[in-house]
Amino acid sequence: MFIAAKFEEIVSPSVSNFRHCADASYTEAEILQAERYVLKTLDWNLSYPNPVHYLRRVSKADDYNVKVRTLAKYLLEIGCLEWRLLAAPPSLMAAAAIWLARMALGMEVWTPNLAHYSSYPESSIIPTANLMLNYILKPIQHESFYKKYAGKRYFKSSVYIREWVFSRWSEGTRVNLARELPRIKAEIKVAVKSGTEIFSPIFLSPLSHFPGYLYSSYFRPHPAHTNVYLPSLAIKGILDVELQSFSVVDISCSRFLRSVHYPNHHRSSRIHQANIPSPALHPCLISRLNVTTSDTCHS
Repeated sequence: MFIAAKFEEIVSPSVSNFRHCADASYTEAEILQAERYVLKTLDWNLSYPNPVHYLRRVSKADDYNVKVRTLAKYLLEIGCLEWRLLAAPPSLMAAAAIWLARMALGMEVWTPNLAHYSSYPESSIIPTANLMLNYILKPIQHESFYKKYAGKRYFKSSVYIREWVFSRWSEGTRVNLARELPRIKAEIKVAVKSGTEIFSPIFLSPLSHFPGYLYSSYFRPHPAHTNVYLPSLAIKGILDVELQSFSVVDISCSRFLRSVHYPNHHRSSRIHQANIPSPALHPCLISRLNVTTSDTCHS
């Protein structure tokens, strides 16, 4: 911990702090001697390629989707607690985390681009993702880990993924993901085709704490209508409950929320305002919201 803190932290704890944590079982001199021994054994090479490095690389192929990456970080940390994942290389852990996070967020296609940047085809990822999934299906064993990712800072990832899992399987079930995968993908395709909102409202509220440019990739076109956009995870970002209003912009989805939050940066974009009573705007009450270029909104 002493070496890791020096390598990772901006201000690392002193050796006296670690001596206190060890209940004075060792002297400061002994801790420093152990530090030298470890570093000499490692030949002073601390540049370990951890899973987060690979996660950033795979995120390139995912348009740096902040929600997928945050959920994937939660799944990655399961590797620190589930001993069956110890044998998985960091690159495979990152690929499996991204793949499962995308699946939970309704993105069932593992594109050739994602396969290239992760260096793993979908068939190679499933066994590792299966171990992550079965860990989530167990009763909560590590309360602090769960609470960490249940906060707004991490989009309540641990809460969301457990709700997604338990909507399909009961607690304690050992799932064979390879066998269940066709059914999961079919459900996602049906939901997208019918225009049904497939995301849990739990995952929405933290979005209001982030600037508009982080929302840019969270609208996707309805497959049957090129001029209709279905909200995925950004409903809370569009709807301003306190002001009882919402904004509709007739521009591409890649600029949608950036224009809402920073209209002066996109002067050519036309922003239209409409007032609707606040209860109708609550995310938990919205089953579907279509935003079209004809300036029509309905839920």
